[in-house]
Amino acid sequence: MILPRPFDPRVIAGLALWLDGADSPSQWRDRSGYSRHAVQLATNNQPSVGTLNGRSALYFDGTNDTLALPVMPLGSWHAFVAHAPANNGTVLYVATSSTQSLSLSSDGAAAVAVTSGSPTTADALYAADSRIGAGWNQGALKGFYKGAIGEIVVYETALTAAQASAVTRYLVRKWGL
Repeated sequence: MILPRPFDPRVIAGLALWLDGADSPSQWRDRSGYSRHAVQLATNNQPSVGTLNGRSALYFDGTNDTLALPVMPLGSWHAFVAHAPANNGTVLYVATSSTQSLSLSSDGAAAVAVTSGSPTTADALYAADSRIGAGWNQGALKGFYKGAIGEIVVYETALTAAQASAVTRYLVRKWGL
């Protein structure tokens, strides 16, 4: 009997960022191959290692925990997050020079959150504003996320409905959502 191979987000072209499971709370390593690691150097603002349905995940306290993201070119993007929120904070926020391009807030239920959008580029001037665990408003962090984040997958291109469904199914099965 031949068993199907487990899904790997890299099989779909355009993978821009893939953060999977628990890593060091000071640096969540990117598995996409682009080394777009999410980092937090201030120890008191780092998420802690926790769990999401029995798997290692990062836990954000809803007070000051965030991770900064580097510059990511985004075409017509798709983003997926497996998470279990304890509030309605901002899970993922990518800023650009002209507008907030990608903002994904929790809805209060453990789920795979999905969002997509139009072409844009998070440029160097605003890269420091791109975060996991909070958003920005007039130069200040706001909307701190409280809860566990197990996995984040971002594509820099639009996905077909079948591709988006495949990524969602993968995350739902893996994280028991």
